[in-house]
Amino acid sequence: MMEVLKLVIPVVIAVLGWILGHLLSSIRERENKKREIRLEKLMEAYDWFGRAMIEGQNEEINVQLSMAIHNSQCYGTCREQKMAIEYCQAIKEKKSADALELIKSIRNVIREELGLSPFEEPVSWVVHSADTDK
Repeated sequence: MMEVLKLVIPVVIAVLGWILGHLLSSIRERENKKREIRLEKLMEAYDWFGRAMIEGQNEEINVQLSMAIHNSQCYGTCREQKMAIEYCQAIKEKKSADALELIKSIRNVIREELGLSPFEEPVSWVVHSADTDK
């Protein structure tokens, strides 16, 4: 009987350790995938908002802007969700809105996910225009 216990106990411990390790690894992988998807969607929203701010509005930009608003509400923090809703309401009421605070907030969430410190400076872009005189 003692011989059997000497064999069974290490096997049971090894199997339980393997199961626990697999479970913890699965949880970690799932959390990493969620983080990756969220980061990807917020970066898309940031890019689309930025493009709309630079290029103005046209049909393609409006579609991308709609996706940016959707991604902000779906993947953003509660603050970004509220700001996206306020942005939509301002568009409906005034036909224009300022998304700079929303863009800045999304930028800081992205930076936080990447392990970077918040960047409180205003959002800015360089707009290049084609020289038509040449």
